[in-house]
Amino acid sequence: MKQLTLADELFLLGQDEKSGRSAISEISLATGLAGGLLGELLLGGMIQLQDGRVAPLRQRPPADSVTHAVLERIVAERRLLTIQTWLSYIRQDAYPAVARRLAFTGVVTSVRTTGWLRRTQVRYPVVDLGVAARPRMRLRAMLAGERPWDPSSVLLALLVRAVGLEEVLALELTARQIRERLDQVAQSAPPPFVELSREVEQAIASPSVGHRRQH
Repeated sequence: MKQLTLADELFLLGQDEKSGRSAISEISLATGLAGGLLGELLLGGMIQLQDGRVAPLRQRPPADSVTHAVLERIVAERRLLTIQTWLSYIRQDAYPAVARRLAFTGVVTSVRTTGWLRRTQVRYPVVDLGVAARPRMRLRAMLAGERPWDPSSVLLALLVRAVGLEEVLALELTARQIRERLDQVAQSAPPPFVELSREVEQAIASPSVGHRRQH
């Protein structure tokens, strides 16, 4: 079974499966993915959050090349930079990096098209629908009380809330009910998870980040 990481799952929740385009503004999703990559390191015990800053821990680096590169950059930085600084830096390459990771495992494929003024665009439609549906199905079951929560799913839920993807989880529950239950999850989540998701939300709320869906 193909294993999905935290950022992988957020990417799949934020993509239109057929068109391969982001369901929200790409920079908003990229900010969430940056949070997801930091979250992967946090879940793996490779970083910790201290007073709004990211501190590396002396642990064996991850085998995955994407998170490995992020951790190397954090370790190389002698100062403890803020979460906002790292989100701003990581999101520059987060979207294509996570997309390529998913393409490598065969979950999505890359499609290049030439648009207006011969500008090349890359889309990432899903090719493995069964794998792509797993994060949505799991979160729906957890929000409905049918499955217990695990740490990675809690953080994924908070990032979904931070980037505004609640509607993709709506089925039996309405988007409003989803938001209310995500609020409940946040109330009992570990403080570092809440802090990271709050920083993602604040980064997206910055005037330089758009909110509208791209077409």
